[in-house]
Amino acid sequence: MDSLTEGLILARTYWYILATMALTLAVVFWWDQVRYFFMRLGVWFPLIGTIARESRKPHIKSRETDGVVWYKSEEALCARFYAHYISFTKDAAFFDKCADYLNKADERGRRPKSLPMWIGTIILVLLEAYIFSLVLVPFMDNRVSSNQAIFAAWGLAIMIAVILVTVTHMMGWEIHRNALLKKARTWYENARRDHSAKALKPSGRIDLDRTYEDNDEPEYIQIVNRVPHNASVKGGWVLTVVAVTLITIFAVGAYWIRSLTINELETGQVNNSPFTQQGGLDSGGTMSLFDLPQEAQNDGQAADERANSEILSARIQAYKTTFAILSVIFVGIQIVGVMVGFFRSFAGKQSKDAAKFIGRFNSAEEFAAYYEQKRERIAADAQAALDALHQRIEQRHVLAGSDGSGFMRGTFDHYVRMRRLNKYRDRLGDEKQRLELEREHAARAVAATPPPAPQVSVAAPAAHAEAAPMPDPAPASETESLIAGLGDLTLYSEQELLEIAKELGIDFALLQRKRKVQAAIARARGGQAGGAA
Repeated sequence: MDSLTEGLILARTYWYILATMALTLAVVFWWDQVRYFFMRLGVWFPLIGTIARESRKPHIKSRETDGVVWYKSEEALCARFYAHYISFTKDAAFFDKCADYLNKADERGRRPKSLPMWIGTIILVLLEAYIFSLVLVPFMDNRVSSNQAIFAAWGLAIMIAVILVTVTHMMGWEIHRNALLKKARTWYENARRDHSAKALKPSGRIDLDRTYEDNDEPEYIQIVNRVPHNASVKGGWVLTVVAVTLITIFAVGAYWIRSLTINELETGQVNNSPFTQQGGLDSGGTMSLFDLPQEAQNDGQAADERANSEILSARIQAYKTTFAILSVIFVGIQIVGVMVGFFRSFAGKQSKDAAKFIGRFNSAEEFAAYYEQKRERIAADAQAALDALHQRIEQRHVLAGSDGSGFMRGTFDHYVRMRRLNKYRDRLGDEKQRLELEREHAARAVAATPPPAPQVSVAAPAAHAEAAPMPDPAPASETESLIAGLGDLTLYSEQELLEIAKELGIDFALLQRKRKVQAAIARARGGQAGGAA
């Protein structure tokens, strides 16, 4: 009965450990969905949720724009959904940027590690680490019970598995990174022999948003711009040395400890063998009449000892061969982990993010449709929560008899446009400040120039004095710089473009023409990406 109870406890422990690992991996892989779920739960939770708490607070007006009244509680609620909404403001142009980044890093087509692959790798390493920890636990404390030894073995196995999974995947990543840098250096050396090489110097500006800036650079420069490296544009082998050292220590140590344990058992069996005891005499120390002669007894004892020695030797060899095979299996599992890290890792600085964004999509249109659907879903959830808060606020105003009811309430779409306009107003303010600083520097440079030669006529200063009060017209380059600071104009509606034109003092028709050009370029790139796919 006790053995059955211990077996049930052990089986339940195994399932608890495996279920906890699977749940942890699932949460890590789908963290964005988990975080959004708990955010919505926190918004709608009765009594202590965001809607319940904000509806009980004093309603203080935050702002009023275009006849729409915003309370601080409404903005706080919209801000919680906006943090998730903004992560899905991606379009077909962003898909093209991610694909371009991966192509230039020579990592297009690679896929990140999937959840089943992670689970399989961890289970393999964990089982091998558990078998190894069973050998170590008895030497840690020989006073523990069997259940305590099992728990200790699992704890030690998890620690060993975490170490090995980490170092093997990092080793695979390092090998892949070094292979890319070696390829870049090979192309560079070939270009040097052709006297067409450029300096092997990376640009620190390249990222997903500025991936087109090195379109005219050779392929080896594009790789170097995206893959981390040292000062000599070469990879290192530090992680590989650490991983090989740890794997060797674990493999050799496991074999050595198991071999010493078997040697100890062998010594104990030899010392307790009946053939090591003196035979042929009775309890009184006298020879029995039925005993064989001493010479015959010695021959029989020698034969039995040889047989026992051969049996023990064969058993020891079988044990050690088994331990050697277990060590080979252990090393093989680590090699699998290294291969997974090599084929499923990304060496580019932002290649993993780019592959995460576009890995599941076959075209830019499919990508844009998916993200638009996500934005609409979050906007619908936010609007439903905002309507519930509006209803509670209106009820409080009606019950209190205050004049706060009847105002035009904002929607989540209004909030998104307001945040977007504020963002680009800040960007335009920075751009204006930069242009003003450039004007000041230019004016100082003009003031620092030496006076004109004496032969200049007297009428010239008068002409200059008359021209001084004239306002300088805004140069075309300044307008172009302001428009460039706006980024992608296709993200704005007509009303938003009109607001921006008023804010900057730019011709509205010019902004519309620029937006049409950007849209045409985006469609052309999308067609090229679809044709390549």
